[in-house]
Amino acid sequence: MRLIITGGHLTPALAVVQQLQKRGVTDIHWIGCKYTIWGDRESSAEYKVITQLKLPFYSLQAGKIYRTFNPIKLAHVPWGFVQAFWYLLKVRPDAIISFGGYLAVPVAFWGRILGKLVVTHEQTITVGLANKAIGFFSHRVFLTWPQSKKFFREDKTQVVGLPLRSEIFAVRKDHPLLCPPLSCWPVVYITGGNQGSHTFNLCVWEILDKLLARTVVVHQTGSNSIYRDYQQALGIKESLNPGKSSRYFVYDYVDEKDIGAVFFRANVVVSRAGASTVFELAALGKPAVLVPIPWSSRNEQGRNAEILEKAGLAQIIKQSDLTSSLLYQAIINVINHPEQYKISDDSIICNNSDAAERFVESFISLMVSR
Repeated sequence: MRLIITGGHLTPALAVVQQLQKRGVTDIHWIGCKYTIWGDRESSAEYKVITQLKLPFYSLQAGKIYRTFNPIKLAHVPWGFVQAFWYLLKVRPDAIISFGGYLAVPVAFWGRILGKLVVTHEQTITVGLANKAIGFFSHRVFLTWPQSKKFFREDKTQVVGLPLRSEIFAVRKDHPLLCPPLSCWPVVYITGGNQGSHTFNLCVWEILDKLLARTVVVHQTGSNSIYRDYQQALGIKESLNPGKSSRYFVYDYVDEKDIGAVFFRANVVVSRAGASTVFELAALGKPAVLVPIPWSSRNEQGRNAEILEKAGLAQIIKQSDLTSSLLYQAIINVINHPEQYKISDDSIICNNSDAAERFVESFISLMVSR
């Protein structure tokens, strides 16, 4: 069985890849974005992770229409369809698995036209234009939330939950965060997601000295070559005194070797509010300060953050209100009052522990029945 996996949500896709490989499906090809943003020349986290897994990676330059007015970017819409058609002819997959987003639209379209099995997974409660289109081309739409059924033809849908990567539960006992002298310090994990967040990084650096006086800071900056935040963070680390420098961990991307230990030790996570982030925090019971991306499609990140806040694990800061002082106060409040951040509603992770297994089981059944 030869598969193509594509789409905009890396972490649930990785969880599905793990389960597929356990079932003996190893001929997996990946269509994705080699670069994080327009004009960036630094390889994306997606590209680095997939190539480390030794999966063939095909870079697709698809365009999107939503909030896009740049004619050069819009020209990538038809070019993306040309590229996707070529990749499918080259790879000749038996099936396509989509994880949503504009990148997956041309791949799902040509997959359906060429008679391949096409399935997609929808991570969010609300569904954008691209994912509605992908759902139209798909034979099966796997859902995280039952509330999403209304956006698709009901006989296509199946609720499986959100696949979680196993690495978040695997703790490296020899990680420096678990060893003296750092093992007795509270830990703040700051991440802007796979791509990083320049906004976060600027705020963090303004309060870094105060944070390091009281905590260990694990900072995922992203690898953007335009802002070069990762390089700047490394320079800041070198300029600190030895004690504070040893408590400042800088990553462009926290990979599978370290993410389990980082989550295990984190007293508070500062993050955006993507669907995978919300489910991982809930599954691990980790308190969070969330700053949802305000321009996310149909305010999906704002709704995700509210789910975790309602469950008792999160404090929300609107990006329009975000200042370094407010961020510092929120972090310290969570560290000083952990009893206020206990999960009170496990419905968001109910029946989700085996989501990847259920996804793969249903997908293989579809393949067998064709």
